[in-house]
Amino acid sequence: MINKKSLIFLIFIFIFTGCESKKTIEKMLNEDKVYKILLNKTQKLEIINSFQTKSTVIVTYLDKYKPHDSSMERFLVAFYINDSELMDNFDLTKNSEYKIFLNNKVPLEIIEVSKDDKVLRDIPYYQKWYKYYYVNFKKENNDKLEFLIKHETFGMAYTNFLKD
Repeated sequence: MINKKSLIFLIFIFIFTGCESKKTIEKMLNEDKVYKILLNKTQKLEIINSFQTKSTVIVTYLDKYKPHDSSMERFLVAFYINDSELMDNFDLTKNSEYKIFLNNKVPLEIIEVSKDDKVLRDIPYYQKWYKYYYVNFKKENNDKLEFLIKHETFGMAYTNFLKD
């Protein structure tokens, strides 16, 4: 049998948890939904040469992420290079040894993501030592998107995304 102190404690907890803001609960549920959508559209690639991982690239297809620009195919690309000196000097927006293609077409633009960009709080894989870029391509009519990353020396890696 529950004694009076336990009953009062349970009522006290019920009152305070029951008073939780509806907006807070809705926000938590929506953030979880965004996380799941982005996780479902995320692929990890590795460029391997001589049995060593030279770079790790994580690609997220942002077709459902807000703000959504329906005139482009948008991706968030995270790069990590396993050589600290190369990583420190790496900049995908400049003439890089890495080339990116979507269905054999080059990007329209590559934009470095600022450290305080909201997308970095929403993605399921943020690591502070990666460098993040928006990579935008012309809208494709195909339902299948082949995302390819090539390095001049180390080789390539690719993955496929399906449109919803």
